[in-house]
Amino acid sequence: MREQVLADVTWTRYLNYRQVEYIFNALSVAHYACNFFIFIPTGRHFRQALCELLLCRRGKTPNYDQTQQRTTMTTFTTDSPALPVRNQAQRY
Repeated sequence: MREQVLADVTWTRYLNYRQVEYIFNALSVAHYACNFFIFIPTGRHFRQALCELLLCRRGKTPNYDQTQQRTTMTTFTTDSPALPVRNQAQRY
């Protein structure tokens, strides 16, 4: 039975496809696993969050206040336009 499968061109192509698929899946999983080791030396925010997680620290994150300020500064209301409206005569 095994000899018949290996001799058949269709089965050979299918088995080759499955091997290539397995290799690409393994590479994609390894990529995500390597990101952890890449982010440790390069990502300051990642290290801070990791330390908080591992040391079971509770509290707000260090950049919470800055993020809150940025968010409120970029919110616009419909009553006041973001840019001043010019009249056509002032344009030229």
